[in-house]
Amino acid sequence: MAHLNHYSKIYKHIPLGICLMFSWLNAGGVIPMFNPIDTNYKDYRFSVQGFIADDPVTLHDFFNDWDGRYTPASTDNYALEFLRVDIGKNFENGYYLGYFYQRDVLIKTNRGFVDGYYIVKNNLTSNQIKEYDLKLDIYGIIRHGLMFGHRLEVYANSSQKLSFGASAFVSYDTDMQHGSLKGKGSIYPDGTYDASGVTSYYYMDNLLYDLDVRDTYGLGYGINLALKFEDTQYGYSISICANDLLSYTHWKDLPYSLVYIQTQNQEFNDGYVSYNPTISGWELYKDFTQKIEPRYNFEISKEFLQDYSLSAGVDYIYDIYFPYIKANIEFDDIKLGCQYESKYNTFGIEYIDRYIHAKIYTDGIKNASAVGFLLDIHYSF
Repeated sequence: MAHLNHYSKIYKHIPLGICLMFSWLNAGGVIPMFNPIDTNYKDYRFSVQGFIADDPVTLHDFFNDWDGRYTPASTDNYALEFLRVDIGKNFENGYYLGYFYQRDVLIKTNRGFVDGYYIVKNNLTSNQIKEYDLKLDIYGIIRHGLMFGHRLEVYANSSQKLSFGASAFVSYDTDMQHGSLKGKGSIYPDGTYDASGVTSYYYMDNLLYDLDVRDTYGLGYGINLALKFEDTQYGYSISICANDLLSYTHWKDLPYSLVYIQTQNQEFNDGYVSYNPTISGWELYKDFTQKIEPRYNFEISKEFLQDYSLSAGVDYIYDIYFPYIKANIEFDDIKLGCQYESKYNTFGIEYIDRYIHAKIYTDGIKNASAVGFLLDIHYSF
């Protein structure tokens, strides 16, 4: 499975993301989102949001050749990073105009791929041949864009209010990854291995092997929607937010590889095995329309007494659910809270006042597999 060494580059290209989030209203529990309802402040806004997580190993081991604790998921395994920056202005009557930067990377593998990769990277041996089905999917996008949004009250009476928000955006996209690998691999008792597979792969930077290609760009678009119902008499609210709906990027002359890889040609030098994989196929330039995966948030909040509240919600993207619960308590002009998210078992604490919203969350101090933090600052001149 020497081509696993090529695909290790894909994992190496996921940088350690940080999570800064700005929102006085709910913009999601874990995944970065833009909430178009949150445009009722007459001020300037700057926000950065992000989240990074990995299933098979801790983040430290992820960047050190997988040499530590190994805890893969029983089926699909994910390595993911989301990063978002928003800079904009909220105008009167709920209008918003701003710039955004978005970086999304997701790698999805089956259990056979991560098992084989872990054995190879740690030089593990077995007294029998191990055979694996190999499957890997990668999705990635980097986009810069302009967004226009609006927020309005659809319905209001003395105790209830229904708010709706929408934003539309256009983007100039500068990088992408979109492809898949399917194959089979074997690991032998003497520690050698071989594999074969086929990959269909659109890219801007080829992570399989060094290849010089022409630069290109993509033009994208999409919409974000949000809905929130509040009842002050009973002290509860329900909110729904969706990002990247009907979102696509159109690429012109994008590099594309349809490649077959085989690694059975081994060479033994001074007791060490080296591999010279055979690679054949086609390298083309093609027009490509990339669909951007939508993301969703649903949350219910309930106030207890005057200064306490509880919330339960879920984020969703790429067929992954991130359920979470939150608790908050108010002291004069500040609010303190905590959050637990069950997909990666992260726990976070947060601080909120008139100008700052800060949160940090992780699933561990020393051996974390998921890390994020949040900071929200907005100001009127």
